[in-house]
Amino acid sequence: MGSSKRNILKEIFDENLKSPCALVNEAAGVRCSWFCDNAAVEGVLFPRRGSL
Repeated sequence: MGSSKRNILKEIFDENLKSPCALVNEAAGVRCSWFCDNAAVEGVLFPRRGSL
């Protein structure tokens, strides 16, 4: 994924809480997992889990 995806992930998790992805995240709670590398989520504010 890499740093090229950072802006869209920031929008999904931090800014655009009405986007379809954000709505799924909210409704699914801990059942929704995103698999991203560290560069893609650098500076993105969201709860992180170390492993499943």
